[in-house]
This record gives sequence, structure tokens and C-alpha cells, in this order.
Amino acid sequence: MNLILHDTKSKIFLLVAFILYIGIDLFYFPSHTIFPDESRFFSEAYRFANTGEFWTGDSRAWEMPFTAIIYGIFVKIFNSYALYSIRIFQAFLLIIMSIGVYQLTYLLFKNKNIALLSMVITLFYPFFIYYQGILLSETLFNTFLIWAFVFLYKLKENNFKIGKFLFLSILFFILGIYIKATLTILPILLIPFFTFLYKGLQYSIKIFGVVLVSYLLLLSFWWIRNYIVLDKFVIFTTSSGANLYLGNNEYNKFGGIDWGKDVDKERVKKIKNSKLSEIEKDKIFKQKAIDYIKNNPDRFFELMKYKFFRFWNIQFNNKNFKHSFYNYIMIFSFTPILIGFLISLFLLKDRLKLISPILILIFYFSLLHSVVISSLRYRLPIEPFLIILASYSFYFLYKRLK
Repeated sequence: MNLILHDTKSKIFLLVAFILYIGIDLFYFPSHTIFPDESRFFSEAYRFANTGEFWTGDSRAWEMPFTAIIYGIFVKIFNSYALYSIRIFQAFLLIIMSIGVYQLTYLLFKNKNIALLSMVITLFYPFFIYYQGILLSETLFNTFLIWAFVFLYKLKENNFKIGKFLFLSILFFILGIYIKATLTILPILLIPFFTFLYKGLQYSIKIFGVVLVSYLLLLSFWWIRNYIVLDKFVIFTTSSGANLYLGNNEYNKFGGIDWGKDVDKERVKKIKNSKLSEIEKDKIFKQKAIDYIKNNPDRFFELMKYKFFRFWNIQFNNKNFKHSFYNYIMIFSFTPILIGFLISLFLLKDRLKLISPILILIFYFSLLHSVVISSLRYRLPIEPFLIILASYSFYFLYKRLK
């Protein structure tokens, strides 16, 4: 953090960016939510603020609770101004995330210029700016994920000593899981694996034990709560089965995520309107998806291909946006990052061990969303990491040209 606080240029960029975010939040976005998912999060927040209980509609564990809890605090304090207060909070979060990008880049490359470049790109990256102004979990999740990696690399700087950086990395990973369940067991495997690369098998097993116990303790609050309210053991959410089914069924032709056309609407309606518990509904959806995958392996891999290209598309998947101004923003902002990232993979081929946690994260998200459901929104958590690696090649090429 001191690298930022003692650098006047960095502080100017941070201040200008924050003023920009506030201006956009106050004058560009409307005084209401835009997307159905925003309304869902807002409803969860209001219910939590008024009852102290977490609900998603009539479900108790449909998604992870931390976003609704954070939003609920703002609803409780600011009431009718909650929406604007959350947007301002998320503007601040994007600043914190960008500082994390700076810190992580410096830990990787020990170069203030590359760190500043990656931070500036993050600060003014159009889709980070856009998502900080809407009430979705992306900005919150991305911030915790970046700082989990900052502490992971600080752990490496401290020779993987069991101490505050290990526990901070675990804590931020778990808080990320409390926002989005997509990380699942990745932290349990990633931290010991990174340790193994530098410290060998015996010490990495020791780290694995610490990580596993911490993981179990921190997530046990969610498990105990779920057992109390549902009388069943729910590890993460009761929506994973529905998402798996959405991405893998006979009605899904091109890997889409539209509940209006990419599923058997009558079947879905019948299941959702039944008197079955949310756990039983989740099991039905999951089993139907698994049966479809087993019976149609070729089609499953074909859908994976479609979903992979949806995930890495340089423009919007929705054809209605093909000739829109926003689509050109997407193309001209993400394409250089993708190219820079690919060049950096070549330039950093001798330092693969150093960047292996980031590469594992990118591969993990790519694979997960190729199997389940895929959209550009789900790529957003790895885009700060793509920017970090792309910044290395940008600076390298700049120095060569100079």
C-alpha cells in the first residue's frame, strides 16, 4: 500500500477515477435497478435488513449470502437512498481493487511502471466502471479475489511462513466464496500447490492442513445455518443443479443462458412450481443434466465448445448488440488485453512457476463455465488478472520501441 500512498501520480489517477465513478453513478445510471438479477439482490438486501434472515424469493440457500448482507447494511442505514449509497460504496471498492492490482503486479514483476500501468487500465476499464454502478456481486467478488492473491504472493515473499499472510489469503478466498460459490474448493488446492512449487511436498502438506482446517471452520457458519433452516447439509447453494441443467439439456443448441428458449419451459415450470423443497428441486435439475451428459457425450463436448467461445468472445454474445456503440467499446477494450495476455505467456515462459496461480485461476474459470453456463459477465473476475499479465507485455513492447 505504501507504494501507492507515496506516489503522487498514482494518487492523482485514483482521485480522478473516483470522481468519474461518482459522476457516472449519479448522472448516468437511473434511480432504479436495471437487470432482474439486480432486483433479486436488492430484494434479498431489504429482507435481510428488515428480518435479519437471508432469503432468495422462497429459497433459503439459492445463492451465497454475503452480497445481500453487505447491501442489507446499506439498506438499514440509508433506507430510500440505499441504491445510491451502494453505488458509491462499489465505486470505492473499485478503487480498492485497483490498488490491489497495483500491489499484485508489483509483487510479480518488481516494477513500479508496470504496476502503475496495470492499475490505470483497471481504473478506466469500461466494464469495471459499468459493473461498479449496478447492484450485482461482481465488484465485491473481484475485490476480495484480487486481495486474496495479493496476500498469497505476500505469503511467497515471506517464504510461505505460517502467519498473517497465509490466514489473510485464506480469509479473503473464503469471503469470496461467501459472495460467489464458483471458487468451491479451489483455495484448498491452490495455496498448497503454490507452496509445493517452492517448498516441496512435506511443507506443502503442512500448509494444506492449515488451509483445510481454516476452510472448514470459516464455511461451517454457512453449513450450520443451512442445516438449521433446511434440515439438510448444503455445502454451497441450491441453484447449481438448475444452472447445470440450463447449460446441458436437449433444448440448448448453442450454449445459451436464456430460460425462455434454452430449456424445456414446461418441465422447468412444473419443477419450480411443485411443492418440493429447494434441495429436492436442485437434485432433480442436477440429475436431468447428468443424465443428458451421460447419454449425449458428443453433444456435451459440442456445447462445451460453444460455451468456451461465449466465455472468451471479444464482443457481446447477444446479436442485438452487434452494431451497437457498446459492442465497439467491448471489442476495442478487451481485444488488446487478450492479445497482451497471450504475448505475455510467451515472454514469461521462463517464469511459469511464478504466475502459475493466476494461470490456474484463468483455466479453472474457463473450464467451469464451459461445463456449466457461460457469459461475458462470468469472465469478469479473471479480467483483472488478464490486465496484470497483459501490462507486462505492453511495457516490454514500449521499452523495445523506445
